Amino acid sequence: MFEYQNIIYAIDVNDDVAKVLDHLVDYAKAKKANLYVISVHKTVFDYGYGAGISEKTPNQLIKDRLTQKFTEVTADIAKHDHVICKVIDADSVADGIIEYIEKQNIDLLILNGHHHGVFGRMGSVASKISNNAPCDVVILKNA
Repeated sequence: MFEYQNIIYAIDVNDDVAKVLDHLVDYAKAKKANLYVISVHKTVFDYGYGAGISEKTPNQLIKDRLTQKFTEVTADIAKHDHVICKVIDADSVADGIIEYIEKQNIDLLILNGHHHGVFGRMGSVASKISNNAPCDVVILKNA
């Protein structure tokens, strides 16, 4: 019934995703599907360099930390031929994920759900994506 060929798992590198990653790698392999694991670097306007603190802009320093953590989180799965791991840049997390889905012809998006208060729910990434994604969406319940 559901024959997904391109599956994307969008992660926050601060979440504990090891079990889900292992499961998705096995699932995608069994289904002969590609698994894209991405994290979005939300670009921010740089007002200038760090006043002599660093040669890099604050935006680049944040991206470097995110990329390092992402590489650590995905190190065990990146070696598989059917797994593509990537940090992408976008002005908003939701828009970045949706744009990547469209470019890669993704069939299924998987996200981790988070517990939010009333105000958090109004602007949650999962909510925005689930209402606007051009593919099926699975939001995993946060334990």
